[in-house]
Amino acid sequence: APAKTVSRAEFITMVVRQFFPAFEDDWSAETPRWWEPYADVALASGLLENVWFTTAYDNGAWDGAMMNEPIDRYAMAQILYNALALSGAPLPDAAAQEAALQEIQEVREGTDFSWDHEEAVASMYALGYLRGVNPEGRFDGLASMDRASACTVFSRIAADAPGKIALPDIPPQAAAGEAALADGSAFTEDNIRRLICGLREEYPEGRRYTNDD
Repeated sequence: APAKTVSRAEFITMVVRQFFPAFEDDWSAETPRWWEPYADVALASGLLENVWFTTAYDNGAWDGAMMNEPIDRYAMAQILYNALALSGAPLPDAAAQEAALQEIQEVREGTDFSWDHEEAVASMYALGYLRGVNPEGRFDGLASMDRASACTVFSRIAADAPGKIALPDIPPQAAAGEAALADGSAFTEDNIRRLICGLREEYPEGRRYTNDD
């Protein structure tokens, strides 16, 4: 039904399918939770940057209940903005974003707008992908996204044929009940080497240690 809400898991799957042509759909056959491989790609690629429900991922596992809740419109706009940025699509400059903000009813009236997602929402308005839920341009960021709205936004984006995003390197994850490394990946020699190399890059030899580390 068009009015049915879209879950976080479903929306992430839609974005990954549109922007990651190298993704293998049959990966979902490896897990009873079909959306997990898509969520892993989204997290590893940066699609979920500045999206609060990344807290659903902890120690290599996703919180299924949290991921199956409806996605709000702020998160929708942020994820699509991240996808466009990662794909190399041209994005509005500061002047265009500022002009677009004035199209948003909440901004004009000074009510109920999350400035944490200002750039994402303004860019989506400036590009014409979002136009509000009423003639006055109300964004209604905390409202749940429904199927009809999701299809409309994806159709507008697809019409501009944005570039695709390279599939990120996702280390093999530990199976349920098996020992896992700090990032949830399987306890293998390659994964241990990868984590050590990452620590060396973050803390190069000769770097001074501080209380912030």
